[in-house]
Formats: sequence, structure tokens, C-alpha cells
Amino acid sequence: LFAGGLLAATAPTGRVVGELDVALVQGGGPQRTRATPTGAATVFANQLEANQQVRTPVDLVVWPENVVNPVPAPTSGWRHEGRLYTDDAAEALTAEAARLDAVLVPGWFHRDADDPTANLNYQTAIEPDGSVVDRYDKVRTVPFGEYVPLRSLVERLAPDMLPARDLRPGTGPAVLDTSVGRLGVAISWEVFFEHRTRDAVRNGGEVILNPTNGASYWLTQVQTQQMAASRLRALETGRWVLQVAPTGFSAVIDPLGRVLQRTGVGEQAVLHHRVERRQGLTWASRMGTWPMAVLSLLAMAGPCIPCRHSVMYGTRGGSGGGSRFQRSPSRASRASSETLGRLQMSLVTPHSASSRSAAAITSRSKAPEPSSCTCIGGLAASALRSR
Repeated sequence: LFAGGLLAATAPTGRVVGELDVALVQGGGPQRTRATPTGAATVFANQLEANQQVRTPVDLVVWPENVVNPVPAPTSGWRHEGRLYTDDAAEALTAEAARLDAVLVPGWFHRDADDPTANLNYQTAIEPDGSVVDRYDKVRTVPFGEYVPLRSLVERLAPDMLPARDLRPGTGPAVLDTSVGRLGVAISWEVFFEHRTRDAVRNGGEVILNPTNGASYWLTQVQTQQMAASRLRALETGRWVLQVAPTGFSAVIDPLGRVLQRTGVGEQAVLHHRVERRQGLTWASRMGTWPMAVLSLLAMAGPCIPCRHSVMYGTRGGSGGGSRFQRSPSRASRASSETLGRLQMSLVTPHSASSRSAAAITSRSKAPEPSSCTCIGGLAASALRSR
């Protein structure tokens, strides 16, 4: 315990280099919904409506994953009233960044203009002057949700339940460079994988953004698991984690893993908070998971580490005048001997034997020497040998 406390006291946690006033915008709406062309316009309208609740001054406004889900602008000039188009969405977002005089980070999802067989899922950083200064494309994609492994085979079994196109994964570092600092990004389920947030902080991420979207799920099991994962990532990296979802949960988590604010499911809400920009690497950020893997292996091997207990007999002096001495076995050794004795009797004594026969068998059996291994396999092997 002392060693653990000493390590905790001396472990690096990073340092504060500044502060940000942030707003996390949750548009609200029902759970258990699927993306549709008309639904995309409704989701975007909900986000814009909630964005009017953002209080100024504010430095950073974060929107959830894929709430900007447009279709390409038509070539004919005619537009469907219930659709969200790319240029309309970009114009509205530029106007909101300018109105709030803040960096706006919205989540986009749409077909790749250069490859109609692929989708894109990314976050952009829009400055108050309307310029898009950076973009992060999701790297760790969801099997059967964003891409289909062995598509040619699986499509024959469930063609109507699979995404029509695979998501094209990104390849860049998990950060956005903005005028308010370098922001780490882990989109949606990427937060379940420590190497994604480690990539963010090792590339200079000062705050971790976790835009996500759980609107297609029922109840709150997935959202609750993701909150737990976000808390772990905050502890590991020594960073504030800002989780934002269109239908919940959105949350502010400090570097100690404490949830300071959280929305409910389905509500329209904006979370305001002042967070720290932090730099520096924790041990977890430097070394990754291999120390825990080693400790886990040692913990599993621990019950089978050999131990040395022995019983010694000897004499002092000459014949007839010596004193017999014994080094007493340890408490653990005596307990092991008693356990082996009981196990031996259960193995040797027939169930139909009388109490006198059982006593005779027991009196003839010597207590076995303590086992050199404390694992269950060692106990069983010793008992069988004594038969």
C-alpha cells in the first residue's frame, strides 16, 4: 500500500497551460431512430435550435458526431424542401461560428464525393471568420455499423440490415489545430480504445473531444458504457474529456475521471464549463497498455508460484539423553496439510465404510508433507499420489 501510494504521489499528471470556456450542444430528440434524408434535416435543425442557447463569451462550441448529414447540392437547381444540402449546412455553420465569435467543431457524415462507394465521418474546426482550419477523419471504424467485413459473403445473409457503403477510415493524427489550442479528438467508440486518446495527447492534444451519436440505440446501456470509457481515458491521459451526443449522454469529465456535468437522454440542452488546457504525458500515455498486461500475467501466475515449507526433525546430545526438536510448519502449511488430509480421506474411504474402518484407514495414513505449490492442481496431485 505504501509503495502504491508513493507511486501515485509521484506519477506525472501533466500541467495546466490555459483555460477554455466551452459549450457542448445536444440537439435532443428520440432514441432508436435510423438515418433518413428527411431525418437529417430535422437533426440539423434541432442542433441549430439548441445552439441559440449557447451563452457568450465562449471559446469553443462542440457538436456531436454526424449531426451534419447532407446530400450533395442538386445540379438542376431545384431543391427538396425536407433535405439538408452541403452548401446550406456549411453556410449555416459559418454563420453560427461568426455569431458566437468562437471555434465551432461540428460532426459531418456523408458520401465521399471522390468515391461514391464510400462514406466519410469527420469533425471540422471552423474559426469565427468562417475558415475551416482543420479536419479529423475517424480512424477506428465500427464493424457492421460503418463497414462490413467480408461484405460479399455477409450481404447474401442480411442485405437489408447492412450499411450500403463502407466508411473510409482516416489516417491522420487525432488532433485539430485551432486558434484556441490543439484539441484531441476521439469520435464515438474510438474512446473505448486507449490507443486513440493516447495518439491525441502524444500529438499535443490539450483537451479531448468525444463527439458521439447513440440515437440509434434503445435504452442507455451503450451510453453508460461510453461514459465509463470516457472517465478511464481522462484518468489515463490527465486531460479533460468533453463528450457530446445528439440525444445523450453529453458530459464534462475532469482529469480525475469525475463527471462534473451530464445531460439526460432525449433532452435538448447545452452544457457550459470552464476547462483546463493541459500538456505533458502521464505514464499511461507514455507506455500504453503493456505494463498492465505484464501485471495481469503476474497476477494470474501468482497462485502457482512455488513456495518452500518444510518440516525438520533432529536430535541433540547422545543416545537416550538428547532432546527431540521440530521446526513448526507455518499456518498456511498446516492449513494445506489439513486440507490434503481431508481430501485424501474422501478419495480413499469408500462411501459405505463404517466409522471404525474409516478411523482405521485414517490412523494408518500419515499426514502428507506440505505441498511445494499452493495452486489447486498441486493439492489434487499430492492427494492422488498419497493414494
